[in-house]
Amino acid sequence: MSPRFQLLVRCLSPKLAGDARLELTSLSPVGWAELVQESYYQEVLSLLYHRLDKHGLRASIPAQIEEGMRKFYLRTLALNTRLYRQLAEATNALDGANIATVALKGAHLVDQVYRDLAFRTVRDIDLLVRKADAVAAAEQLIKIGYEASGSLLTDRERTYTHHFPELTRPNSHPVELHWYPVNVDRVSPLNIDVDGIIERAALTSVRGCVVRLMTPEDLLLHLCLHHSYQHKFDLKLRHFYDLVEGLSRYQDRIDWGVLRDRALEWGALKHTYVTLMLVRDLFEFPDLERELRSLEPSGFEHRLTAWTKSRLFSITDPNAKPPSYFCAHFITIRRKPTLAGKARYLLRWMLLPPPFQLRLTYPRIRTGFQVWLYYLVNIKDCLRYLLYDIHFNEEEKDRIKFEAWCSSQTLST
Repeated sequence: MSPRFQLLVRCLSPKLAGDARLELTSLSPVGWAELVQESYYQEVLSLLYHRLDKHGLRASIPAQIEEGMRKFYLRTLALNTRLYRQLAEATNALDGANIATVALKGAHLVDQVYRDLAFRTVRDIDLLVRKADAVAAAEQLIKIGYEASGSLLTDRERTYTHHFPELTRPNSHPVELHWYPVNVDRVSPLNIDVDGIIERAALTSVRGCVVRLMTPEDLLLHLCLHHSYQHKFDLKLRHFYDLVEGLSRYQDRIDWGVLRDRALEWGALKHTYVTLMLVRDLFEFPDLERELRSLEPSGFEHRLTAWTKSRLFSITDPNAKPPSYFCAHFITIRRKPTLAGKARYLLRWMLLPPPFQLRLTYPRIRTGFQVWLYYLVNIKDCLRYLLYDIHFNEEEKDRIKFEAWCSSQTLST
């Protein structure tokens, strides 16, 4: 981690250490600009502005930089105020059609966890519905002015992803309708009980509207899977602060026995353990020690986290290589018992996947003609992965070990 990133993490702590305070009061204007730029890249600028004000350091910020931070803070407040008006409109439309809906991530976190509309930026509104209700839910939102940014997926295509393309409307946040909390594919080790999430979700008054919100245990499991399983830790600091704030907010309500049992049921214990371990290490969260001991999976070795820490600690590098989408397929091929089975899988799911799978892998595809061009891109990427990355890229080799361990069905602790 760079010194500026480390200072940012210390600034975001509710209790500012003396050495961090001293460093901030002696920062040059260039140093302040670098710190604020880092916070903007990590999507925690508004939270940093609040923390500096709370620590009594707002007067130490150079005037021009402070003005820019204040404007960003107020803009975030205005955008999130609009977001909750949209959330009320969308959930009212879905409730009117008897479609049970759960607010995910930002729509839940801003009001209930951060408890201030300006502290966290939100790009879109994520809503979870039952898979059987997904098409009807999209149609209801289209009736109130949203447009699909792509065609609604077929039944087969919905098997290999977890949400529709964004529904958009002028001067509004995009809406993503999910029928599964995280991305799924044919090799997914997860078995998340979506009906259980919806049934457990509590109707809650949020900024003038009544919405269903996940239980604390479901929320933490979802965030852990979102960070580890779906995005492979290739995320900004904001995403990890969601967990920090969630753990702090719900510390008296989390039933760790329930969380552990549900993680086992979902096949998510290993992803959950590693994610929370990284939060403990990065943010010095000693309160997690006892809980982590109760969650530690059998067969866990700390060397397995080498890849995760390299991904996590590279989040300050905007040019960091994104995680490879071939890893899970490669692990599946290795587990095929016959050479013919390996060859069939390689051809069908890696070199020449179905067109809808290719669109999910390369979101830039917009036309049918581009699909055929991207088959060539996919073949090139796949061959590079098989002939170079898995042999010579040390980070990818570590990742394969980690993913293979996470996808193995070890259910005891």
